[in-house]
Amino acid sequence: MVMSIKKFDVMYNEKLKLLMNISALEKSVIPILTVNDKESNIGNILKIYLTNNSVETVFNKKDMSVDFEFYSNGRKVKSNIVFLTEKEFDECKEYFDKIIKSKNQTQYYASYRIRYVGGVDDVNTSDYYDDKYNGYGILFYDNLKNSKKYQGNFNNGIFDGDGTFFDYKSNLLVKLSSTNGVPNRKSYIYYKYNRKTYYLEVDFCKLWIDLNFDALAIMKYVDNNDFVSNLFKHVLKFNNYKEHEIKEIMFENLTPEEKDKALDKKSEEVQMSIKKLEKLKVDTKFATNLLVASLGINFLFLTISLSMYKDKIWMGYFLL
Repeated sequence: MVMSIKKFDVMYNEKLKLLMNISALEKSVIPILTVNDKESNIGNILKIYLTNNSVETVFNKKDMSVDFEFYSNGRKVKSNIVFLTEKEFDECKEYFDKIIKSKNQTQYYASYRIRYVGGVDDVNTSDYYDDKYNGYGILFYDNLKNSKKYQGNFNNGIFDGDGTFFDYKSNLLVKLSSTNGVPNRKSYIYYKYNRKTYYLEVDFCKLWIDLNFDALAIMKYVDNNDFVSNLFKHVLKFNNYKEHEIKEIMFENLTPEEKDKALDKKSEEVQMSIKKLEKLKVDTKFATNLLVASLGINFLFLTISLSMYKDKIWMGYFLL
């Protein structure tokens, strides 16, 4: 659930009159800045997780503007916002002064996509060094969408406490509780089927016994980018779903982009099968023709040999 903190009417990049909204998740201390058109449904033009190092700002009191410089999905972005009133300009500047002093940090992958936003045990001025995650935070995938991997609690750099894992290529998610990186207790994995949302119970204690995993193997399994989809397949098997049912449910939960990829891959496989059949047909025809030709040559050779043999017999007869 999202609760609003601040709203400002602004001019964006000197062209558009838009709404700038600073909000935060109810259980989170990570505010999010968004800029959007309040009269349309085109989505966010701008979205920034506000931490002590996520955005560089230059406030200009004279024209009541602020210049933003930040990374968005691997690209450095520069934006300018002009406030319509001096009061709102002052409020926003005051708010950003507080954010700079917060303990929340943004860390990046080498691609400069966001890796993590949230609390750390020792705030570092670097953009993407391994300050250990501590407290509440959000971990992201290093993919084109820079989508969420995990949202919840950390302790000393590992998953610890309540949190939610998200799959990067589907709508699957699992809500669980971990201790020292190991999910425990009974939890639930959520999925869609026939346009309805369902959930299956996951008994992690039984799961780890069935998989014969020790603590190190569990932590490696959970940290894997395919954790949610692998877990879902295991749970479906444990609940006696058949192989074709598992494939059908997995496909239905894919994102539209991943469905297109899966269909394209299937189409390529069909095309390859057709080409193999056509090649086999040609090869079979060639082999048949070769066999016929070979039989013809052998028959001709046999005929000539018999004829020569017959001539030799007649010559021997006359010599006698």
